[in-house]
Amino acid sequence: MDTRANAPAEAFNLAELNRLLSTPGAVKWLTVLVFVCALLVMTVPHAASGRWGVPSPSGDGPDYDNIAVQLSKGNGFSVDWDDQDFKSEYESINQSGHYDYLSQRHGSGLTAYRPPLLPLLMAGSFKLFGRGFAPILVMNYLLTALTCAFVFLLVCRDFGLFPGLLFSVRFMVDPGIRLYSNSILTESLSCFLVILFMWCLLHTAEKKTWVWSFLSGLTLSLAFLARSIFIMWLPVILIAIYALARRQFVSQFQSCASAPHFHRIFHALLSSMDG
Repeated sequence: MDTRANAPAEAFNLAELNRLLSTPGAVKWLTVLVFVCALLVMTVPHAASGRWGVPSPSGDGPDYDNIAVQLSKGNGFSVDWDDQDFKSEYESINQSGHYDYLSQRHGSGLTAYRPPLLPLLMAGSFKLFGRGFAPILVMNYLLTALTCAFVFLLVCRDFGLFPGLLFSVRFMVDPGIRLYSNSILTESLSCFLVILFMWCLLHTAEKKTWVWSFLSGLTLSLAFLARSIFIMWLPVILIAIYALARRQFVSQFQSCASAPHFHRIFHALLSSMDG
């Protein structure tokens, strides 16, 4: 009598399937797919609404835009609320009255109220493409999609394809991420620079070469220029750099790393982008 017929069926091992499917080739092609899907998620709703190139009327976008206009004119890092070149763009998209408050702002002068990186990029866009929001919004869409692809890669490198896909989908459907990608705000740029810094920092710990150290410092510096609040992260980042440099700590960290812990860190990253 065949006793194997009475043996319980082997439980479906999802972890083993995840390990088998997490090949370099699969990760490469899925990274491209994640990027394309994220780009479609960010762009299609705005294109379908008939408001392509029109930013969401929320936040401090006009502040960055005003500084960018003055930079493009050679007036330095300043504002001029009575500048007609600045006002005309909002008058053309103010059918809903969201920008009526701009008519109540007056005055001009130098300012240090906003971080400089986004206005500098916008000023360059105005010089290259003329006055308009579409190029900077396209930049936001691309940076957000790249961030999603890096999220996928960062999770895949330690946990495999399935967790990587889970976190990338979580990133795509986050309402704040989708809102900020269509706004003249620093969130999309900052989120990309932070995830890029994490990527460079992990490679610095693994490769221990000056190139990755340089790239880590460069991306962190750009993140400071994009969003000033990141300067508050500096003590924690310095501790992390010191800890990652210690081989014993790295082995201990890898042995206790788990997806729930990564999820908490990832959720904290998304929360830091809010507001």
